[in-house]
Amino acid sequence: MNWGAEIFAKVSAINLYGESDISEIGGGAIILTYPDPPLDLIEDWTPKSESKIGLVWKDSKFDGGAPFLDYRINYDQGIGVYVILATNIISKNYIAENLTPGVIYKFKVEVRNRWDYSTYSNELTVLSAFKPFAPAMPTTLVQYSDVIIDWVAPFNGGSSIIGYRVLIR
Repeated sequence: MNWGAEIFAKVSAINLYGESDISEIGGGAIILTYPDPPLDLIEDWTPKSESKIGLVWKDSKFDGGAPFLDYRINYDQGIGVYVILATNIISKNYIAENLTPGVIYKFKVEVRNRWDYSTYSNELTVLSAFKPFAPAMPTTLVQYSDVIIDWVAPFNGGSSIIGYRVLIR
């Protein structure tokens, strides 16, 4: 089968007395099917923040017989259910915004041609997190021969703080 090919037809009728003349050519239908899903869905680190995740992907080779029209982004907000995040995306990248820091999100992308949407791309799992904010100015206190340095833990950017670097001058 040649996907995207235009189909033309002629018809004749047959009964017990014979066959009619052949009709004029008609048709013009195009053989279409679902496109293959987008490939290589990965995280784009350029717009990364504690509440933004960038996505980028590639087109598949098979368009189902008609050009790709647009993309649809689906995501799981950490509850095990996929919902549509965005539709009518023209480019092969997207920035998911207003995400909750510390939540693990899963993303899948579909592409659409004149027939319908493809199946899902590969699944991308990403923690919505970024580097922590800077701590507020520390306080110091001298007690005998000890110096006590204290500070308030900053916003962790959506990922647990695993250590601090203390610089002394």
